[in-house]
Amino acid sequence: MNSAKSFAIVLACCLGFTACDRKKVQNETPAQPQDTGIYRLHSGDKISMRMVAEPSIDTEAKIGKSGSISFPLIGKVALKGLSIAELEQKLIGMYRGKYFVDPKISVRITGYAGPTFIMAGAVKSPGFYPYPKEATINLAQALVMSGGVDPDGNTKAIVFRAGKAESSTHEASTGGSVTIEPGDTVVVSAVAK
Repeated sequence: MNSAKSFAIVLACCLGFTACDRKKVQNETPAQPQDTGIYRLHSGDKISMRMVAEPSIDTEAKIGKSGSISFPLIGKVALKGLSIAELEQKLIGMYRGKYFVDPKISVRITGYAGPTFIMAGAVKSPGFYPYPKEATINLAQALVMSGGVDPDGNTKAIVFRAGKAESSTHEASTGGSVTIEPGDTVVVSAVAK
């Protein structure tokens, strides 16, 4: 399969994923963006914690201004800045031994504190990123937030506008002049090999 055809297939998959997730993000019920392990929890995010075979421990709450939520038995736990995978491991560690032998815990985000944008393709940390409430983000800043372009990445980025059937292609070097809007998806293409 040639590289142009491979890129087209990857792009189609990203767009299909993005179209579904954009709609869910707008309705505050995302389709597991935490699976990427990238999104970091913020005050105002809503989470749901489930423990297998122990429904009395299940918790649904909004992260307060302090960045914490109170959980049954273990009390207040700081969540702000953690990924979902990190939070699950933290909770397992806090419940294990003292309260349960081998707790099985799953956490998911049920609502975001605010708008997000998506970084996809050949970036070091693809996933959902929070959009600042009182500022704008340009393409260069979005690339920095996602860890930069992957070694297999190209210097070109495609920006898909939220809710519109349009896109634009930009050089990363001119990214400071390209504004990213809430709900946008940025796809960095891979270098053809």
